[in-house]
Amino acid sequence: MRHMPFVLLVIAVVGCGNSDTSRDEQAVKPGADTTESTNAATVEPQPTSRAVDSGPEPVAAGSGDTEEDPRWYERFVVNQGNQSVLRSGTIKAGETITIDLAAKDKRHIGFGTNVFQDGISFKDGETITFHQTKEGVVGIGMTSNDGNGGGQDFTPVAGTLSFQLENNSNHTLKFVIYEVEEDKTVVPPPTSGDATQSQSSTQQGVPTVNSIGMHFVAVPAGTFTRGQGETAHDVILTRPFYLGRYEVTQEQYEQVTGQNPSFFRDAAHPVETVNWKEAVEFCRKLSAIPQEKSAGRIYRLPTDAEWEYVSRAGTTTGFSFGDEPEQIGNYGWLSSFSQDCTHPVGQKKPNPWGLYDMYGNVWEWCQDWDGPRSRSSAAVTDPSGPATGSLRVFRGGGWKSSPRNCRPENHGKLAEAYRGNTLGFRVLLSFRE
Repeated sequence: MRHMPFVLLVIAVVGCGNSDTSRDEQAVKPGADTTESTNAATVEPQPTSRAVDSGPEPVAAGSGDTEEDPRWYERFVVNQGNQSVLRSGTIKAGETITIDLAAKDKRHIGFGTNVFQDGISFKDGETITFHQTKEGVVGIGMTSNDGNGGGQDFTPVAGTLSFQLENNSNHTLKFVIYEVEEDKTVVPPPTSGDATQSQSSTQQGVPTVNSIGMHFVAVPAGTFTRGQGETAHDVILTRPFYLGRYEVTQEQYEQVTGQNPSFFRDAAHPVETVNWKEAVEFCRKLSAIPQEKSAGRIYRLPTDAEWEYVSRAGTTTGFSFGDEPEQIGNYGWLSSFSQDCTHPVGQKKPNPWGLYDMYGNVWEWCQDWDGPRSRSSAAVTDPSGPATGSLRVFRGGGWKSSPRNCRPENHGKLAEAYRGNTLGFRVLLSFRE
């Protein structure tokens, strides 16, 4: 994906493309797989069933259910103080809708259709395309073969952002185009005295972007308190690092590995249905890309401690945004409003250090083996988990999680070979010394 630094366009799906009821089945774990978390929270990795489903017959959108009756999209475009509808209506088969917006340094734009809600099936060759165009120049966009969207970075042209939504299907569809406002309260992590020059160059909130367009946020060395009550102890991380601003997307995973194993197929959604070994292999292949290798970039999964440190983002409250779990809907996709599927990365508010989807969407694999947690109050330095084990740690909650599961002290554990459609990952970047 080509990086264009000024405008981030998030082309969002309203609803989910897969309607296979197998997502609600009980997970069948391979071998000795078990699923647990601290503080007795429940985690819910999902099955990876791929039963053939021909889907419902195509239907046309109903009339009179557009601007005057927006209920079809209100459960997806939620008034959270940072989302607003730009345009909605009906787009006929073969029709093109154009919308002009004033250019900003950054605009988060989403669109959706009623494909999922109304059980509409696309046949081969039918597409929805959303792209930028100005003065006859067509910008990079996204083409969907099933009515769902994706994401790309767009650059402003001549002070105006012009977008076209093209319905190249045989259906009349309802659509909504909306904006997710940037959270003005986000601050970059504090500068670490241990950071190298290349690392400290990102400390003003400008993320590092690699050769395939992945964004990374600089994280300083520091200390945080892990655990609660008598088991609480300080964890000292002595080395700064970068962590992915977003969960790894399906587009990025496919670009590196040539495959997309995801159950909820969409380029801008997080990749899922990957086991721990496959996540590690992605990091190895990404590190071996010539541009990454020549720049001295090395990728891996974060340790359990590194992940929790960034999730807390310098805070001491139950969540990085405070102690009120009812506010978590502003920051992540959880069970009560996820519509039982993943969503494009980066649509919710970021945490105080500028990382998105640290709550919900998909659980994230960590590097560590699971093992007994320290019950001592003594500080530990750069912990990386046990040297051996049978289960790997994962963090953060997924689209089927409750707020309790997403608290930073909670974690799950599963066998390396397990795959599920609530499990994905984000990657850590360091530089070769």
